[in-house]
Amino acid sequence: MCQGLTHVSLYVDEDAGNLLEPLNFLQELCEVKLLACNFYTDKVDQLLRAKGHQLTLLHLEQIDELDMNALCCIAENCPNLKRLVFFSCDFVENFGSSLTDKKFEIPPFELLESLVCVSESAPNVIEFLLVHARKLKSVQFGSTAWFNDDTVAKVLSKGALKMVEEIRILRSYELTMKAVNALLESCPNLHVLAEMDGWEGICAAELTRLRKRIKEENLDLDTFIAWSVTG
Repeated sequence: MCQGLTHVSLYVDEDAGNLLEPLNFLQELCEVKLLACNFYTDKVDQLLRAKGHQLTLLHLEQIDELDMNALCCIAENCPNLKRLVFFSCDFVENFGSSLTDKKFEIPPFELLESLVCVSESAPNVIEFLLVHARKLKSVQFGSTAWFNDDTVAKVLSKGALKMVEEIRILRSYELTMKAVNALLESCPNLHVLAEMDGWEGICAAELTRLRKRIKEENLDLDTFIAWSVTG
């Protein structure tokens, strides 16, 4: 009765049966937000294989059973995504290799501009997402992402983040000025680098010197902007 729906936000109650199946009949569907379900058990993977090519936004919140195969499923079946969000999801711990060199029949995430990952995620997850999404403009990671200097170095060495404009990483425990300097050198369009006050690997004096340099050299870089997740 609602064939013209373009946006669906759905709490998936496992006791209500396969709530995702009706979405297969929505010909105009382009934005999907799913809350509280299992990637395989609740057939999110099947939905993406059927409708992923239509989606420009995929928001997964409190989703279990996420593993590297799930990420590959998203990459292979959602070529038109512009925004991808993982919020409070449960990633399987043992991911194995990073698969950053995996070859896809169609290059994944070619249109992806915004990535939000506020979920516990290992470095190989971070590398997979950043390396394959070549046109990212906005990147946000929460405090439980295992971000460190080595991760930044690996991502940049593979040519990622060349177009990024905004990076927000909340309360990092391992990132240092080494990562900051690498980002400044490798990301020519970067004008927002937020939440460094909460990076335990950077002391107050180092941050003060960076902000002094930004002011003296008149760099187009905002280090004060607040954390924000919308959409």
